[in-house]
Amino acid sequence: MAEFEGIIDYLNGIGLIDPNRIGIVAFSATGPGVGYAITHSKYRFGAAVLADTDDAGYLTYLSYFSDNGVIQRFEPINGGAPFGASLASWLREAPEFSLNKVNAAMLLEPTSSSSVLMLWEWFVGFRRLGKPVEMVFMPDAGHVVVRPQDRIVSQGGAVDWFDFWLKGEDDPDPTKKDQYARWHSLRKLQYEDEGK
Repeated sequence: MAEFEGIIDYLNGIGLIDPNRIGIVAFSATGPGVGYAITHSKYRFGAAVLADTDDAGYLTYLSYFSDNGVIQRFEPINGGAPFGASLASWLREAPEFSLNKVNAAMLLEPTSSSSVLMLWEWFVGFRRLGKPVEMVFMPDAGHVVVRPQDRIVSQGGAVDWFDFWLKGEDDPDPTKKDQYARWHSLRKLQYEDEGK
C-alpha cells in the first residue's frame, strides 16, 4: 500500500493527477496488495478492477486450505491462522472485513469457477452494503486473456468502467446502452452510500 500511496503522492505533487479520481487494477498475484490498498489506504479510490485474482482473504484461505503454499502466503499477510488469538488480526487486515470503508466502484472479472469463488466475498459484500459492483464472468478466457473477443470484454470493459466512474463519460456506442443503464443505477447506489 505504501508503494501505491507513494506513487499517488508523487504524481499529485507534480500536478499530474487529481487524487480524488484514482483508479486501480489488480490482476493475478497483485490482488492481495490492491485489495488491501482499496480497503486500508488514506486515499479514496474512485474505481477498481479485480481481474482473475484473490485478496488473500478468508474464503480464499478456506478454499485453498489443502494447498500449503497458499496457506504459507496468506497467514503471514493476515497475522496467522484465522482462528483463536490471530482472528482479530484477520478482522483488521483481511480486505473483505473492511468493505464498508471502500468508496471505489468495483468491476470483478473472474475467468474460472474458482476465480468466481475468490471474488465472491467482494461481490456479495458490495451488494449487501449497497455499493456499486459488477461481475463479468469470462469462463473461456483463461487466466491470461489472449483471445481478441475476451480482450475486448476485459480491457475494453475496464476502459469504459474507468471513463464512467472517474470521468463521468458514457461511450455513445448503441450496443453498450444496457451496460450504461446498469452503471447509472449503480451510480445512484453510490450517491446514496455517500449520503450516509
